[in-house]
Amino acid sequence: MAITTLSGTLPSSVTAAGVRNYTTGDAVSAAGLQADLGDAYAPAMYCLPAGVVLGFACTATGLGVTIPAGSVWYARQVWLVTTDTVVTVPDNATTYLWGCSDGVIRQTSTTTPPTGYSAYTAAIVAQVSASGGVATVAAYKQWAMGSSIVAVPGGLSSITGALPNADYTVLPAQYAGEVILVAHTGWTATHNLLMPLAAGMRRWIVNTCGQSVVVKGATGTGPTIATARAASVVCDGTNWLRLSADSVLT
Repeated sequence: MAITTLSGTLPSSVTAAGVRNYTTGDAVSAAGLQADLGDAYAPAMYCLPAGVVLGFACTATGLGVTIPAGSVWYARQVWLVTTDTVVTVPDNATTYLWGCSDGVIRQTSTTTPPTGYSAYTAAIVAQVSASGGVATVAAYKQWAMGSSIVAVPGGLSSITGALPNADYTVLPAQYAGEVILVAHTGWTATHNLLMPLAAGMRRWIVNTCGQSVVVKGATGTGPTIATARAASVVCDGTNWLRLSADSVLT
């Protein structure tokens, strides 16, 4: 049975601690040191998927997306954005920004990593939708690697701006967060917030819009949440249900 490290080091040359065993008088070469570094680095290369470490609360002006200084991603190296960096995205499209293992931000139109990269060598750092010359950055998401790269609900998303005085269909970017802040204007009475009827989908609703809101699907029923209140809700696939009583915002 032949077993070696990835660099070709035999078990007989490795200590119980998993490092090469050097003794007094052994010759040290550049090739040997590179092999040792390669073996030490192997877990980072083959065992740890890429991901966002810190930051990436990106903003958009026109089609320019600003990645703020201080943002950090991991992809075989830990990469730090040292100054605000603007990336231009295409109009009338959804774009995924990836932090890659060579320190470059790349773009794709799907959640498939850029050509030549994998879930170990590229991390989604932002999802951007653009239409009519205006880009919108989706609420922060964590992206998990399984059979594919998918969004894990997390963070805060919001419904803001002036809405018609009528029922409103919540957009994907607005229900992406685990917490949804309902802070729009324009309602003078109670209306429905129409959410997906996705079984198991759970959200916290924080209502500051000045009117009560009903969280429900296009069909079925749902709970009413008063203004200046918050509540936890869940969907059973047919209706939206209340998990907690309204909590007073303080």
